[in-house]
Amino acid sequence: MAITHANYVAIDIKLTGLDEERDSIYSIGAILMSGGRIELGETFYRLLKPENVALEHSASVPGVTSARLVPEPDVAPVLSEFLTLADSDILVGHLVATDLAFLKNEARRLIGTEVRNPVIDTYQIYHWLMRHEASGTFYTPENVKLYEIASQLGVAVSSNHDSMDDAFITAQIFQRLMPMLTKAGVRTVGDLLRIGDPSGGLS
Repeated sequence: MAITHANYVAIDIKLTGLDEERDSIYSIGAILMSGGRIELGETFYRLLKPENVALEHSASVPGVTSARLVPEPDVAPVLSEFLTLADSDILVGHLVATDLAFLKNEARRLIGTEVRNPVIDTYQIYHWLMRHEASGTFYTPENVKLYEIASQLGVAVSSNHDSMDDAFITAQIFQRLMPMLTKAGVRTVGDLLRIGDPSGGLS
């Protein structure tokens, strides 16, 4: 299938921390894409109540407290709702390996579901293009984070930095990278999945 004909779900997942034994998902943002078209009416944003976490002590969650999340739904129903939305579409995230690990672990543990969606990482795609692009479009800072790549590609960055805003930024980055991929000869979903593999992609 051509990359311009596939369906994608750009995602961002916020975590209380990086310890898979102690930490949990507390927010999921997602927006659907049909090829390179962002479906602005097809979005998903949920805060949820993580399990057994004192958020006040988590430096990675500034401004988000346990009290704020107590009224929110538990993780399990939100995961079910999200996975129904995502169906079998390709998930698109930025530096997505950790988010994906939490998503898979919590889906398996809490709702008995395996997350089998194909996944691509805009970080890996960007760096593949950077290595293969001869026009000088790209630059090579030591660490290229989401907002740095967004700025490089002319994507506006919101000051909210919540999971919905970051998912929308990710979708716009992927939207801008898609014609560059086509120009570089990456036209099939199979090629895209190899290049965008969160574990490392192609050299």
